[in-house]
Amino acid sequence: MYTPSANASDLATRATLRGLLVLACLLSAFACDGRPGAVAWPDGHWVVGDRAALSPVISGFAEFESTPAGRFAARWSEAVEGCDDFVMRASAEDGLETLLGNVVCADSLEVPHVLTEHRGDAAAVFSFASTGGTRSHGRVTIAPDGSHQIDARFEPSHDAAGAGGSSLHSLLVQGDEAAGPAALSSEDAVIHARIRPAGGIDLASLVSQGSQADQMFNLRSELFMGALLKGAWEVALYLPRHDQVTPPMVLSLDHTIRVGAERAMQTFVSGLEATWPIHHSEQDIAGHAGTCFHDLKLLPDLVPCYVVTERSIVVGWNPTSIALALGRTATPATYVSGPVLDEQGGLLVHLDRLPEADARLQRQLHGARPATSLASQFDRLRVDARSASDSVSLRIELERDARLGATP
Repeated sequence: MYTPSANASDLATRATLRGLLVLACLLSAFACDGRPGAVAWPDGHWVVGDRAALSPVISGFAEFESTPAGRFAARWSEAVEGCDDFVMRASAEDGLETLLGNVVCADSLEVPHVLTEHRGDAAAVFSFASTGGTRSHGRVTIAPDGSHQIDARFEPSHDAAGAGGSSLHSLLVQGDEAAGPAALSSEDAVIHARIRPAGGIDLASLVSQGSQADQMFNLRSELFMGALLKGAWEVALYLPRHDQVTPPMVLSLDHTIRVGAERAMQTFVSGLEATWPIHHSEQDIAGHAGTCFHDLKLLPDLVPCYVVTERSIVVGWNPTSIALALGRTATPATYVSGPVLDEQGGLLVHLDRLPEADARLQRQLHGARPATSLASQFDRLRVDARSASDSVSLRIELERDARLGATP
């Protein structure tokens, strides 16, 4: 039987820190097809910002005691005390940890003119350059209501630009065509993303023929070659159920024709059963003919299932996940309405729902709730990555509802 090794507080803290690291990685390491811009950005990694404007957010993480985020916030607050502007700097060979540790007042270091010019009246400006030539740069602005917006651009090296080909990164970048309306329910969703990549969904191109992944999971099957898939993928993670440890989660792939998608899924399942000692069973899920693997109990609450609707192939962690995603659950939703993804797509994280999610995990794992989180400062996180003429542009929005008021 599965035994939890961490309490709810640990899980929530780790999830928050991992989310911050994901954003940091996006800001420092994302590469795409294209060519670098002509602006003469400085060498190495730079962050220049307004201490007073960013202090409320950064100082808030000091409450994460004994964590990397808490230690950074404490060091930052001490280093910038009395500063108007601050500077964080590291060489291209240094990593994120070095950058976060090098914080000084701006008047003690000569700031490159290009950063000052690019910053304008923004709260902060940043420029990250890897040893391979890939560069990321952008600005942080703060709205009167306290919402934060990060607009970034990623420019690859000449080598990366000429490499071409498909990559996992390409699946995260929205193409020119709108993603279309969501296929999954937004009720009780904590994380909801919908992307229509410029090159469509061709998962098979990411796996080498005859590789271990191909042999074990048949990832180069007809299903993943892209012809049956319409081009948009969607994922949702919902509030934990009161009787389950793992939050319900679902992946949806839009298909071009239902009968073809059904046949491809049946072939895919047959291939898995020929490779692994597992067996599927048929059952009704949310009014659809579903297929589940009840003997695959490798993780808490895991009963993988799928259904094929008129629009999508919907794969869930268990039957409950699919029922929630298709809006066919008997349990009333806690969050019936609220901001949703529009047809342009992107990623939406409902930070204001994290306290309820943590409370439910606390009851399941008998842990203590964390003292603070991003939810105490913002209500939502939106991320939108799009192809630009010579790079990838990324917009990150940390939204704050009016009830929270403006930043001091």
